[in-house]
Amino acid sequence: MNTLIELVFENVFLGSIAQLLKELSQEGKQIINYSLHADWEIEDEINWHSADSITQALNQSTNNGWSFFINLNELNLKQFSIKNCTLQILQYDSKYDVGLNFNVDDIRFRHSTDFIETLMKFARKIAFKYGIQHYFAGIEPAGDEETRLFTNGKKGPLTLPFLTWEEKDFVISQVG
Repeated sequence: MNTLIELVFENVFLGSIAQLLKELSQEGKQIINYSLHADWEIEDEINWHSADSITQALNQSTNNGWSFFINLNELNLKQFSIKNCTLQILQYDSKYDVGLNFNVDDIRFRHSTDFIETLMKFARKIAFKYGIQHYFAGIEPAGDEETRLFTNGKKGPLTLPFLTWEEKDFVISQVG
């Protein structure tokens, strides 16, 4: 299918970002590489086991407007896994957004077969755990409301073809 999906958590507290990154990267075990796009550099190596180290790395700039990308080998969760997922932190106007970007072909379900519902439940759980008020997902760029799969737990205008999980192959296939 080759469709890029973006899941965005808006206005995340800086103190929550480190714990969220630590959780999603399995304390750095799944990180392939990371890059910073800013007018400053990360001074020390990041200890992905330490939320304080992650926060310190992200809090070095006094300037607004930077992006931090973390490429994961796999985002491995209870409900599903995603190969080759990218985590993105955007800082602007003293606010922080955290995004997950991935190809829909790279998602593997463990139990559910409803892609949108499963992703929405995951997002709701993360939002609740980290005190995030606004989150949404859609075809990249998810900021376009007409390509939204959901916004804050309410399904959006866009639906994808049904996706099914074939247990024996651990693959997702389209049902026509």
